[in-house]
Amino acid sequence: MEILIEKMTPKDMNFAIFMAETEGWNPGLNDAECFYSADPEGFFIAKRNGRNIGCISAVKYSVEFGFIGFYVVIPEERGSNAGVMLAKRAGHHLRGCNIGLDGVINRVENYSKLGFNYAYKNFRFESVAKCYPLDEHVIRLDSIDFADILAYDRKCFPAERDIFLKNWLAMPNMKALAYEYQGKLLGFGGVRQCKIGWKIGPLFADSPGIANKLFQGLSNFTAGKSLYFDVPEINKEAMKLTKLYGMREVFSTARMYTDTAPELDYNKIYSITSFELG
Repeated sequence: MEILIEKMTPKDMNFAIFMAETEGWNPGLNDAECFYSADPEGFFIAKRNGRNIGCISAVKYSVEFGFIGFYVVIPEERGSNAGVMLAKRAGHHLRGCNIGLDGVINRVENYSKLGFNYAYKNFRFESVAKCYPLDEHVIRLDSIDFADILAYDRKCFPAERDIFLKNWLAMPNMKALAYEYQGKLLGFGGVRQCKIGWKIGPLFADSPGIANKLFQGLSNFTAGKSLYFDVPEINKEAMKLTKLYGMREVFSTARMYTDTAPELDYNKIYSITSFELG
């Protein structure tokens, strides 16, 4: 039967989350609705004879930048044309954008053939969360003006993502903190409950010391549980932070772009927001 590529409905996101879970990506318990809100036109599903066989997301943050995620086809269809058809549909939606993705390492050559250029690796680390004394400058993020949060986020992400970020930081099972000094926001982060344990993302900070205080504050919410931390290798201080807490590497991805890597303040990025949406 012919393969059809259709735009996902909100209900179809259950399939995408299920596929992410089966691939071992450990999605958050409330990711689906939040992800979909970022760009309802940018989620696609492949079907054969009415059966879901693959999916992809292509979130268009601006006319200049988009991000691909949830790119997976069920094992028995990986020799078919489903993957190529999904990639083409996603590319069409993001036409004209510099497109980013976090690809599995053993598929880098395939992504290169689709026009993506390797930039750097992101590593996922794991440990068991512990409790720490809370620094006096670490406060609830919802006490900070959202405009200030959005402005700080823009230093660490290639486009403004106000709708997504507002929903992300307010979703159920998300705990978010800020570091404020003399009325100025110097970093923020969130930790959310996932299928297994809890995952920090993002964690942005002006300095290693501030990142450490935020990490400890977020860890307090999840003490005794598995804690995951997705770190860009180009931030050497972030990599040092994982060693400080004896975290072990779980797996890595290749961050790739169809153009050059965006100019960001990478020294502020201690943990990316998600492998699926950047």
